[in-house]
Amino acid sequence: MRCFKRYGSTITLTILGIALIGASRSAMAQTVSVTILQPVSGYTLTSASAAINGTQVGYGITGTNSYALEWHGTNTATSLQPASGYSGSQADSISGELIGGQGTYNGTIAGTTSGNTTALLWNTGTSSVTDLNPVAAVPTLIYSTVTGVDTASGASGEETGYAMDPSGNLHAILWTGQTASSATDLNKIGSLNSAQAFGISNNTVVGEGEGVPTGGVDHAYMWSGSTATDLGAVLGSTYLISAASAVSGNLVVGYAAPVATPESNHAIVWNVSGPTPTFTDINPAGSTESQADAVSNGIVVGETDPNGNPQAAYFGLNGTQYVNLQNYLPLDPLGAAYTWSIANGIASDGSIVGLAAYTSGSTTIENAVMWKVSFSPAPGGLPVLAGGMSLMTGFLARSRRRARRQ
Repeated sequence: MRCFKRYGSTITLTILGIALIGASRSAMAQTVSVTILQPVSGYTLTSASAAINGTQVGYGITGTNSYALEWHGTNTATSLQPASGYSGSQADSISGELIGGQGTYNGTIAGTTSGNTTALLWNTGTSSVTDLNPVAAVPTLIYSTVTGVDTASGASGEETGYAMDPSGNLHAILWTGQTASSATDLNKIGSLNSAQAFGISNNTVVGEGEGVPTGGVDHAYMWSGSTATDLGAVLGSTYLISAASAVSGNLVVGYAAPVATPESNHAIVWNVSGPTPTFTDINPAGSTESQADAVSNGIVVGETDPNGNPQAAYFGLNGTQYVNLQNYLPLDPLGAAYTWSIANGIASDGSIVGLAAYTSGSTTIENAVMWKVSFSPAPGGLPVLAGGMSLMTGFLARSRRRARRQ
């Protein structure tokens, strides 16, 4: 019997599952806890984008505006909205004391037009917000955003994201400090016409790029120093377009569209530890589509599409332990099942953040969610059915990075 509260609740379900540990197969008890982060009041919808241990960030909608939010494991959210200069904001990434995202600008910074979306960096240690709009690297911009931050390279940190010029071309950007003037246009490294950067870790940036080197097709890309690596080319002729979403250690995750089913993306894990990257297609059996959105300590998360709607997915260590996280959601505030869900990020402590959506009349409402998955030996040593599969098994080909709600 399941008893759920609508908001602010943490639900823990234990289901018999199977996991592959080391070189042996063992029956495991799979435990998934779920916390609905949607505040009781103040925001009509929310989404959590990224997390570090104990802190989650994202955004909430009030009226027609989006406001960057910060949570600490409960449904109490703190607004990060700048006090002035911006009519809306959104937080997409976090590392240490740095939070990256964007704001809808209504001020007077040179080179930035009022009403445009511009890259923002919050420093919670100094309680400051910095506009990183990279006008020095890309002189005329109509849009910019920070999609990834990393403090592993030092206290000043590094940030990555992308910007759009008036011609509609996208430019992958790397900031090597907490100033707009530290921006570098990564399109120039690799001779790309258009590129976006989505993740960064230990001086390595990942995203997607298109140009003469890719034959005019979007390919997953990795930048490190003065070197650009076409990860899409590693996939060979079996796949068409591809993109990389995140990087952690030697693993890069994202998606690629098989030639046989070009409208159906498959979650991909690249291992970049050697001189030549290798890859694994981790699309689960029974899922038409999938996408890997985040990785930490080898644990991959994202979404699958077993029934026509995206469902948050825990792909597990190197993508070998698939768990359908939607199966563990409580009932929505109207007492029905959530329609779809997405896992956007994962912290090093295993906390997974994202959103779950339901319909009220003709309106789709999103609630920020946090999951945590753990495994322990099942009592009684029950027989193994299949490595890496849960007994409760179950995306939607969407453009890389969901539409901003500013």
